[in-house]
Amino acid sequence: MELIDKFRNYCRAEYETNDRKENWAVLISSPENIHYFTGFTSPLMIFSTSRPWYFLITPTELIPVIPTLGVDVWRQCSWVETQKMIYDWPSPTPHDEGIELLSTVLQKHVPQIDTLGVELGQEHRLGFPVGDFLKLQNQLNTANVTVVDCVPVVRRCRNIKSPWEIEMIRTVCHMVSRAFDELPRLLEELNLTIPTVTMRDAVRVFKMECFRQGVEEVIYIAATAGKSGYQSVIAINLDKVLSEGDVICIDTGCRYQGYFCDFDRNVVLGKHDPIVEEMHEALWDTTEAGLNALKVGDTAEDIWKAQAVVLRAAGMEPSEADRFGHGLGKSLTEPPSNKLGDHTLIEENMVFTIEPAVFHNGLMQCHEENAVVTSTGYELLAPRGPRDIPVIPWIDKNVTDNKRTIVNVENVIEPPAKRLKMACNTATTQTGQT
Repeated sequence: MELIDKFRNYCRAEYETNDRKENWAVLISSPENIHYFTGFTSPLMIFSTSRPWYFLITPTELIPVIPTLGVDVWRQCSWVETQKMIYDWPSPTPHDEGIELLSTVLQKHVPQIDTLGVELGQEHRLGFPVGDFLKLQNQLNTANVTVVDCVPVVRRCRNIKSPWEIEMIRTVCHMVSRAFDELPRLLEELNLTIPTVTMRDAVRVFKMECFRQGVEEVIYIAATAGKSGYQSVIAINLDKVLSEGDVICIDTGCRYQGYFCDFDRNVVLGKHDPIVEEMHEALWDTTEAGLNALKVGDTAEDIWKAQAVVLRAAGMEPSEADRFGHGLGKSLTEPPSNKLGDHTLIEENMVFTIEPAVFHNGLMQCHEENAVVTSTGYELLAPRGPRDIPVIPWIDKNVTDNKRTIVNVENVIEPPAKRLKMACNTATTQTGQT
């Protein structure tokens, strides 16, 4: 309950005055924050939008207002003492998904309420429809209750990680780091065993390796490749046929015990332009500068500036619109952003990603590391990626192989959208419709 006590103290400082005591409540509805404050989670809560889940934090009570089918699971999984005070309704009931019940619970348990905090701010999402939120807001306005953004208070808790949270992030980082260590071998084996290797093949074997190393979920994968570099680090071109000279970047956010890692690695296939190595070395040096900028009392903006100095020294102008990393924890990306204009103070036990990018002739490379802030600097949460880009031996086999012609799969398998269009055209022709 230490977390809840800390959160309540923040709320009292934010919402109470000398003549207004215990007049507030906070409504938590996002799956990440419900898990963070209660320990309860369910795939249904995360992936199904049919049923909203609510958790009320008041000055004296913790009150779940949840779908009936979740009551028994809540009692088994949640660590907060709410066993005697669970309100439920038979969701899904689209005409009223718990809004009337929420209003009734608030009036009963916080009779003098004049402030309700809701997750309205930066990098948060409501766990229920906006239309239902507006309905609740109208009811509260009638009762002279002001709805405010509780995200600043939530962030004060979530930004500073507990030792257990740091250990979970470190654990998943090490799992994924071991999977990345196996990536060159996996790609070389693909090249030797199948005629044509696509990015889909590379992503598939990498995901399987992540699970072998112990991760519970592979939530996020961005995978891209191109000759001497790539154009975007958020792309996922699974149909790309890999060939000699390609630089491959796989960026992943895997999860363990509800906590994310978020980092990437680059490799290059066979013979390549020397600029590939120059870019990667500059990228590694830039990342090092970002890590060294993790100092208690400095700001997220200072992390960007430190990396920009190294990029400019290498003859590469950073884009002021880009961020070079961000916070990390229960969400894949959390505040703050390492970019100009973000003056969030760096504090001990905050977890950051350091993620610069370098550009040359319209192509790029990106590199990312995860680290926790310590009283004296930082600690990497996984082994540092190599300064020299790994080179994987590669044989292009998309022309002929042992006198057998290898046909690019894209030539014989029509893309789904094209197949659908052809089917629609055929149906129209047969029915005579236009």
